[in-house]
Amino acid sequence: MIPVSDLTIANIEIAEELILPSLTYKMDFDKGQIQGETDGIEALRQSVYFRLMTERGAYPIYSEKYGLPMNELIGQSAPLVYVSIASAITETLLEDDRITAVYGFIFDTDRANVTVSFNVASVFGKLDFEEVELYV
Repeated sequence: MIPVSDLTIANIEIAEELILPSLTYKMDFDKGQIQGETDGIEALRQSVYFRLMTERGAYPIYSEKYGLPMNELIGQSAPLVYVSIASAITETLLEDDRITAVYGFIFDTDRANVTVSFNVASVFGKLDFEEVELYV
């Protein structure tokens, strides 16, 4: 016997997109300690820093788009490094559904590292990242 139901396509309501909370532990980077909890735009800022400081592919727990492929850039010319970093930052950050755009890249370099500034548009508002130091 086939079950009979009064459920039809007309009776199904489409749910609105659910935005999950971003509550997480708050890291005190200066002290290297967890200092309570954070949510919203500050949790997103912390998430961005974690993505920027993680080498892509170094930890199997993360997806293949999490982090930056900095080891691949060692010894490359500055213009190539800038384009690669901008592309990698955009790719890894847009994997987070709270981020809607990454733009306004400005680069500076010295012998051992690259400093990048950029902006992030998110569901919480705009985030400015100034002089983030990346080691190449």
